[in-house]
Amino acid sequence: MVTPDMLAIATSSGYFIDVNPAWTATLGWSETQLKEQPFNVFVHPDDLASTQTALTLLGQGDPVLRFHNRYRCVNGSYRWLSWVSVPEGGVFYCTARDITVEKAAEEERARLWSLSEDMLARANYQGRVTAVNPAWTAVLGYSAQQLLTQPYADIIHPDEIPATVAAVQSMRQTGQPTRFENNIRAASGDWKPIGWTVSPEPDGVHFIAVGRNLAEYKAREKELQQAQEALRQSQKMEAVGQLTGGIAHDFNNVLGAISISLEMLTRRLALGQHDSVDRYVAMA
Repeated sequence: MVTPDMLAIATSSGYFIDVNPAWTATLGWSETQLKEQPFNVFVHPDDLASTQTALTLLGQGDPVLRFHNRYRCVNGSYRWLSWVSVPEGGVFYCTARDITVEKAAEEERARLWSLSEDMLARANYQGRVTAVNPAWTAVLGYSAQQLLTQPYADIIHPDEIPATVAAVQSMRQTGQPTRFENNIRAASGDWKPIGWTVSPEPDGVHFIAVGRNLAEYKAREKELQQAQEALRQSQKMEAVGQLTGGIAHDFNNVLGAISISLEMLTRRLALGQHDSVDRYVAMA
């Protein structure tokens, strides 16, 4: 089986004296091209200093493990390589693995970590936060140093600590992500509602937490409730108005009948006509 890893033997003077075919497959350079130039020619300019530090360690007889740098391809692009190098008999035995894809994914995670508006954190079950992204400062006002040097229970609302601890312990026992809400004290002293999604890490020691500021959502929810209550009150008043109008209309009809009967009665009496008077009285 042909290994995809790049194997090489290099001298302390900075030249390859032997390389396997994986170098050509990965970078495009021929074996001759790789051997005829110092290998630093292929290293990205930004990685020359760290590469020289690794070479110094090898020259002192120390192995170099998982050292990363970028190597130029024949088409001018660069690939990230992860090195394991061991000095032996005046030469360096090297293994290099192409980790360009992994590096790209790592950089994307770092970009999301920095740009996310959600609060991202790595924490442990002993009550400490071990990493936070910049959104924590934006939302709560604390510096990363403040968050990393105090127990996270210190900024959780005291009434909600038992429920929060129970949710985290339940996640730890089941190994499944869980969600919950609580109020977190900001640096200003205000309490901010935060919705959390927490997920355990395989090491059994840490978990990942994603917190979303619910203040705006809660405010909109309150406005919606107030609008709904105002609508209900308006509908009630409209119903009362319709009922009152109906009663007034019916009452006016009754008053009209009484008024007409009394008016007819008054006319009869004025004319001295006393017959049928009892009929108008009865009608009224």
